[in-house]
Amino acid sequence: MLKIINHPLIEHKLTQLRSHKTNTRNFRANMNELAGLMAYEISHDLPLEVVEVETPVSITRAKQLSKEVVLVPILRAGLGMVDGILNLISDARVGHIGIASRSHTMKSCPWVLKMPLLWWWTLCWQQEEVQVLQ
Repeated sequence: MLKIINHPLIEHKLTQLRSHKTNTRNFRANMNELAGLMAYEISHDLPLEVVEVETPVSITRAKQLSKEVVLVPILRAGLGMVDGILNLISDARVGHIGIASRSHTMKSCPWVLKMPLLWWWTLCWQQEEVQVLQ
């Protein structure tokens, strides 16, 4: 899925990230905020389910995410976005993947893969040559 995000706050944060005047502290803060803004933009299609919730006053029906969210940043650059997304989707689980380019074949090759235990895990990766960190 490709989603082009055209939002003034995202453009503003990207400009701050690109500036040579941005120090490390502000870069991290802007990356965190940018990731949160992007997560908000791309999450509007996440499926919901209706559940009953007991409030201090009564039991009511409310909506919650119906599917588990798994964040898989590509090492190392993608790590900077994880916290900003977790601020919005705190129940998300996090995996990691490292991908290298083989110079002689110009093909990408996963070199590290650490994923939360998921039902589709063996279906997706059982035939790949991947070093899995336990």
